[in-house]
Amino acid sequence: MIRKKEILPEARFLKSWTANILLLALAVCFTGGCAVPRGEAPVLREQPPPPQDVLERLFGSPPEEGIQATVKMSLEVPEGRYFRSAALVMRYPDSLRIEALPLMGTPDLFLTANVRLLKAYFPEENLFLVGEPTAPNLYALFRLYLAVPDVVSLLMGHPPGLKDPRQRYTARWEGPLYRVDVFLGEKIIQTLWIDLEKGKLTRCERVAWNGHPALQILFRDAVSITGGGELPGGLSIAFGEPVYLLATIRVTGPERAHTLPENVFDLLPPEGATLRWIEGGGPEASPEAETN
Repeated sequence: MIRKKEILPEARFLKSWTANILLLALAVCFTGGCAVPRGEAPVLREQPPPPQDVLERLFGSPPEEGIQATVKMSLEVPEGRYFRSAALVMRYPDSLRIEALPLMGTPDLFLTANVRLLKAYFPEENLFLVGEPTAPNLYALFRLYLAVPDVVSLLMGHPPGLKDPRQRYTARWEGPLYRVDVFLGEKIIQTLWIDLEKGKLTRCERVAWNGHPALQILFRDAVSITGGGELPGGLSIAFGEPVYLLATIRVTGPERAHTLPENVFDLLPPEGATLRWIEGGGPEASPEAETN
């Protein structure tokens, strides 16, 4: 919980001789010889660079090869709290493989997703599920209410959902951070806060639009990838709608996977498994996108 800042008592007037001399000097400066020439304003900070250029420079060239890592997740949803560890492989923009690891033994869930299908196999039940890579379907399987492309983007430290050509951007400084507001029509659908010195996305807030759920994300402590580059070492994700969800994800041991089997993101049903279509585990986010 973010604590409110303590409100301090009103400061008293400085009484020391040195402080009074300093105040007098400042007053003379503002009213006399130190005044800014008429017609000129002091420049407090440079204009923010164009947001299209910043987004393209920082996020326009995602890695072409896959990345594998281990994640530890803490999930709080209406049904309760879940703690999961998983080995994952991902490739931008929409390919994902998860092997959920119990405290002991072999994986108890195998999950793959690509641009077309989300598939999952539960060995204990010998149950094989198939569906679309949507947020409700991933929530039904893994209690994470995100579409698969959003999961991949966020784990890589990239803003989700910036491929729509109808979007436009504005930028301004907010404290030390570079803030980008993403518009669709006249409505702000997403806001990004970027540390330009480090070239990292630090925070993201999104409203519900075009099937995407509303969410808030904080990115923390980058971790180095074996083979070059960095990923966010931690993510905190909060949903208010269409489902309540708090998630904390820690990423460890990421490595670049230069060569991957062709079927790593396409799980095949084992012989004798029961086949079913995935029925989403949460309400669909209401589309609120402008079409103009």
